[in-house]
Amino acid sequence: MKDMNYILYNSNTLPNHLNDCISNIKKVDPNSNVYLISDIKTNYKGVISIVNSDIISDQTQDIVSHNIYKNTNYEKNPLWESSLIRIFAIRDLASRYSIQDIIHFDNDVLIYAKADEVAKLFAKDKVNITRSNEKSLVFGYSYFHDFKILDKLCNRLYELIMINICDKNWKSKPINEMRLLQMIYGEMPEFFNILNSYPLKNNAYVFDPAIYGQIVGGSHFRPRRFSPKSVYRVGYTDTRRRYLPRGGWLDLSHEVADKFLADNTKLFFKNRVPFLKNKNGTFKIANLHIHSKELRKYKL
Repeated sequence: MKDMNYILYNSNTLPNHLNDCISNIKKVDPNSNVYLISDIKTNYKGVISIVNSDIISDQTQDIVSHNIYKNTNYEKNPLWESSLIRIFAIRDLASRYSIQDIIHFDNDVLIYAKADEVAKLFAKDKVNITRSNEKSLVFGYSYFHDFKILDKLCNRLYELIMINICDKNWKSKPINEMRLLQMIYGEMPEFFNILNSYPLKNNAYVFDPAIYGQIVGGSHFRPRRFSPKSVYRVGYTDTRRRYLPRGGWLDLSHEVADKFLADNTKLFFKNRVPFLKNKNGTFKIANLHIHSKELRKYKL
């Protein structure tokens, strides 16, 4: 495989954990190219800085101008809009510079496997992405071979947005990017390759939509504190008190949670690299989606 192109996206203030995400990419896959699309020019070492306004297409600009989450419960958190816009921005960058072999994930993700190690698990004619459950596709990890795949995805996404924002229920029940992607998956599942997130005998790697990163680091508002990595709580809603110490969190809404518990699966680290072990063997985790944002604790 040619050198991989990792494309990250950030809008508004640059978070501290973004530097940890980038440094881990450079350490794991040093021959890769790393692009960062953002509102302003950035100066991360070894990263190609792309200013969003320099690449934005008419279609993307139209989505932005509609301000689709205004007067909804998503308006207070700009992350909801930026999470949606980034799909279009990545497409626009791929179009402008004819970039192929693209890996993208959220900025609170750490990778532990080179692209060459997992490339055989990708389908070049499909959207390769992780899934949290039957309602949500998530960018724990994704791969796009070329602009055509991204453009087809964005065009259908654009159509869905334009249809749904005219619905009378949009203001009270807006749809986020995870659910919009799942709606497209429901229409044409053959266009997607869901990256495996649970160990299979014939597969040495698993991808983390978010479940394993939460077991390791806890949830966003209740990160792990002074507790062994093997300790975690289980449930659908993280209502743990914010006292110390506190372990990780296993969210039962994730589609592999029941299998993880039924198989008595263990998550462990060896030389700072995460693995899963169960009755089928030992499997390397290609990435961790660290919702606690404390990436520095788990990077290489």
